[in-house]
Amino acid sequence: MNKKTIKAQTTLMINALKTKGFEVEKIELKIEGELPAHLRGTLYRNGPGLFERNNIKNRSILDGDGFMQSFKIDNGKISYQARFVATPKYIEESKIKQFIHPTWSKSLHSINPIKNAAIPTQAGVSFIHFAGNLYACDDNGVPLKINPSDLSVCGSLVNKDGEEIEAFAHSKVDLRANHLITYSLSYGPNPKINLVIMDDKHSVLLKKSVALPNNTYFHDFFVTDNYIIFIIHPIELKLWPFLWGKKSFIESLVFSSSKFNLVKIIDRKNGEEVNNFDLPPSFMWHGVNAWEENRKIILYFLGYKEPNHFIGENPHMRMAMDGLLGEDCHNGNLRKYTLDLAQNKAVEEIINMENMDFPVINSHFLGTSNRYFYALKAHSGSILFYGLVKYDLQNNTYEQFLAPEGCLLGEPLLVGQDWNTETSGYILMLMSDANALQSYLLCFDAKNIKNGPLAKIHLPNMQPLGFHGVFIEEKK
Repeated sequence: MNKKTIKAQTTLMINALKTKGFEVEKIELKIEGELPAHLRGTLYRNGPGLFERNNIKNRSILDGDGFMQSFKIDNGKISYQARFVATPKYIEESKIKQFIHPTWSKSLHSINPIKNAAIPTQAGVSFIHFAGNLYACDDNGVPLKINPSDLSVCGSLVNKDGEEIEAFAHSKVDLRANHLITYSLSYGPNPKINLVIMDDKHSVLLKKSVALPNNTYFHDFFVTDNYIIFIIHPIELKLWPFLWGKKSFIESLVFSSSKFNLVKIIDRKNGEEVNNFDLPPSFMWHGVNAWEENRKIILYFLGYKEPNHFIGENPHMRMAMDGLLGEDCHNGNLRKYTLDLAQNKAVEEIINMENMDFPVINSHFLGTSNRYFYALKAHSGSILFYGLVKYDLQNNTYEQFLAPEGCLLGEPLLVGQDWNTETSGYILMLMSDANALQSYLLCFDAKNIKNGPLAKIHLPNMQPLGFHGVFIEEKK
């Protein structure tokens, strides 16, 4: 392609990132190829789906009202529905057809600090599936309970005493222990992590506050059999510009490359801090996995040298709202931490320099040693993910599937897997064709992605790729 064509393709793909969601009642979808006959269950996808009202735009592709999509697979057929998460914010703003609440990227510019700080949940990042219930989550507030059959809101995440539990988007479900492990952040003069562990009866097993060195933000964490690990990036939330409405939450985040990542290791049984380590600065959206080997913790994640795609001057995620692409951003490199508790020593290694993110593993291997993960791949310096990668940590090699020109891929999800084989099952993922203005669901054999999808399912129109999802398998 010549430069003019490449630029046109890039513009189309950028615009696809801010696709508005369209609600759809249950319909059957057209399938090219064949879905595995024994694959039965429902894929739920969540992510921002409304970025603009009455000519007022949010200022980041991360920031929009939650939009849910469900794909029910049964006997080789698939039905689809889509609906916005009926949060109090969405209901109120829908009635008057305008934004009236602050969000991640949008300030009210009010002189009232309480109003500026009161960012309501949009429940538009991920799902938690725990103890038979489905919850829509954000990186603030209480997750909302979702009726799996019609995607309506029917409650919230509570403990057995009916008390609501705040939980960020990347809460962990330990399938071996039947535990939900989650956290939220508190800001102010004494910032802290609020750590909660519940069993499948919603009894609270642990509730602990962990002090933070400053007001900050992070999106994910790690769990092993005995430990909970937080990577505290050198990001500071500058409270005064945020509280006084001068800047939005995102605009008030500052990354300092001269400081360190603080790694906090917490005892999973009592919530006490076991150790802290300082390691070179980086930013992580998503971890791969962590596990214990003797008295060491092995931890893999996809980390950026700096988050200049997200915060700072003209980050990609803000420029995309205007159909533009910022300057080259840092890549999401595969990084490994070896945290030696016996020797009180920590080491970081950069394992691979490819630009990757949205890693997933077989969920049965959470917190235990694993060899493979799946992730999205983008060109260096870009946030436009066009490749699916199956990565072998043992040999430091990968195989890949590359989408056709002008197409973007959403997070892969490994479904139909078992407890014994990491790569058993299938990969389900969304694809947006920016040229045809059409969305598809792709289904791959997880063992062999390079041969392309087994099935390509046509959605009724272009829909948001979303961020994260879960698959609820139908019991035979």
